[in-house]
Amino acid sequence: MEKKELRLSMQPDWRREIKLHQSNDYIEAMNSLDLDEHSSCYFCGAQDGPYLELHHLDGDHTNFDMDKNMVLACSMCHRYHHLGLLAYYKQATTLYLPHDLHISKLDLSIINRAALYHTFLNPDKHIGDLPIVRQLMTINEVFKRYDSFEIWNAKLKKSKELKEIHDKQQKEIRDLDNIKDEVERRTELERITEEHRLKNQEFEEKHNIKMRDRNRLIEVGKDLERIKKGELLYLANDISLLSLVHALTQIHQTAPEKFDVALKHGLHNSYGQICVWFTKNIMQSLNGEYTADQKLHYLISRQARQLRNRRNIA
Repeated sequence: MEKKELRLSMQPDWRREIKLHQSNDYIEAMNSLDLDEHSSCYFCGAQDGPYLELHHLDGDHTNFDMDKNMVLACSMCHRYHHLGLLAYYKQATTLYLPHDLHISKLDLSIINRAALYHTFLNPDKHIGDLPIVRQLMTINEVFKRYDSFEIWNAKLKKSKELKEIHDKQQKEIRDLDNIKDEVERRTELERITEEHRLKNQEFEEKHNIKMRDRNRLIEVGKDLERIKKGELLYLANDISLLSLVHALTQIHQTAPEKFDVALKHGLHNSYGQICVWFTKNIMQSLNGEYTADQKLHYLISRQARQLRNRRNIA
């Protein structure tokens, strides 16, 4: 079976995911499994044993081919593919992961799991006490503050204003061709040039922008116009996970052919990507068989037991 990568995804209508794993076929398939404490996740290798879930590789939840389509996955990796489920049950929040950190989605999940274990064992300590978690959260705060959608909307307004000025100036220059008298045309050109200089200077002072940034601002405007048309989702980390799945569902309703494109290319840009940071609720059962505390107690006890065994062997 070809190894599939871990990537954020969801059903076209996020509401379908709420009861997706409550079908008789899914429950029967889960009950047929013979899992022990060494059973591991297909994606990250976590040995969650009896707490593993079944994942459909092709996204088709009517295809229960146990040899080609069904794999075991921990709740984190499985629900990575069900954004609607995560949002509805508040099992995760959006998190911005810069490319410069060189941390993969799997790396992030391992850090996330360690943070959940830490909180479970030390309920009086804040999760941000872990250095790497504190670093990730600081990066997110910076991103929210400086790269929010509101700021990009402000850039779009500036870009539109600049484009109007630029188009008007170009038209005035083209209209000079209608003046036959050479002296008159030269005089008019000098007047227009000075007028354009003053207008450009006024724009730069008004928006505190330098001439060298003007062309980039026009390109930003083009990007944002595409975003407004739903051709891609801009990486705005201050949106909630529920807002994100609503947006993706809306894209599917208005332009179904762009849904997969939005999932594949719209959740990242040249600087980083949207990931999810799981809350304790991610440890809850899909169908109420166990609580998050029960699962965490089992996982931490098993890990401690394996660590003791390794020490005894050494």
